[in-house]
Amino acid sequence: MNVLNELPSFDTFTNIDSFLSKQGYDDLVGLPLNRTPSEQRNKEEEKYLRLLKTHEDGDDPIFSNINLHRILFTNQQYDLTDEELELPPQLLHKDDRDAHACAVKTWHRVLHKDLDPQKLRPFLGFRPIEIVRKTLANTTQLARLIIRYPLRKHVKARFPFLNTRRINEGISTDKFYCNCADVANGFVNAHIFYGMKTTCIQIYGHRPGGEGFLMAYKDFIRDHGIPSILRRDNAGEANSDKVKDFNREHLVKDQFSEVDNQQQNVCESGGVRWMKAALHVLLDMTGAPVWTWFLAANYLADIHNHTWNNERKFIPATARDGITRDISKYLQFVFWERVLYLDHVDKFPESRERPGYFVGCSNNVGDDLTFLIYDDQTKQVVSVSVVRPFT
Repeated sequence: MNVLNELPSFDTFTNIDSFLSKQGYDDLVGLPLNRTPSEQRNKEEEKYLRLLKTHEDGDDPIFSNINLHRILFTNQQYDLTDEELELPPQLLHKDDRDAHACAVKTWHRVLHKDLDPQKLRPFLGFRPIEIVRKTLANTTQLARLIIRYPLRKHVKARFPFLNTRRINEGISTDKFYCNCADVANGFVNAHIFYGMKTTCIQIYGHRPGGEGFLMAYKDFIRDHGIPSILRRDNAGEANSDKVKDFNREHLVKDQFSEVDNQQQNVCESGGVRWMKAALHVLLDMTGAPVWTWFLAANYLADIHNHTWNNERKFIPATARDGITRDISKYLQFVFWERVLYLDHVDKFPESRERPGYFVGCSNNVGDDLTFLIYDDQTKQVVSVSVVRPFT
């Protein structure tokens, strides 16, 4: 019997419902039945024997000696979700071990490591069996589909750990302070996020008090992605319950250094020490005032990420995402170089060229040749793309 010829198309789950009904698996369609574990097991054994009798060869692409119910779907709920706990009590049926929601059904493809890849080929476009086998070995299957009767919209994100870009490395973080406020934002301290594999450096500043680290951590994730590990020291703000809850929700492993053993936090030696030394050199060589320290730190972090790491033998930014970087924007001006930029406000007959100082490149405004300019008249930092040397 060629089952593949009788299979409906797999582009919708409705067709799979009709297929399961046709094969006698009515309890997998619609509302789950309220059976005790022993009744459910007996029912499955009866269907299993019936399938074996119908398909005696055992080499069918879909059916084999493994229970179809265990391979494709499960309606078992080991833990009720928050949404299910809010359902009226009369909708819940409890047996001697598990609780099942009659109005909510979990639809989850169970992919065991020893599962025959042949049975999953229809769900992966009938790709070659070796492709399916390697796909299962190099991917995860963590999401589960929740189906409600009647259907309704999803309000809360179901899989926060899958909704955000992830980076394939651990991140070490540490904090450093400055004796003067940053001219652009008023920051007096900053958190450095240091890639433990690629050595990429990102810096996020904040004012004293509040949830400074948590906000900086979320900004890092928003810009670069979720790390696999967050390593830090035992500072209270980095070890708060909110940070741990956030890591738990997004599947980030917590790691800490021992008390008074800062050398175990690679950000302290590879990030903070390097940044402070490089800041001294940059400010001394360019004559930039100390209140530009945060702008200079961001500039140095970008330069570090786009220049060759002689120890690791790669460009850090390229090592993180595999993209060959263009450094044209860093070759136009020197930090704190005096420049003229175009003022878009027409003040005829006054000149529209305003003086300022180059303090970095803008990463989220305009094109790749958009620069950060400190206007010494307004005392503000602006992003502009029409810039020329002052002389």
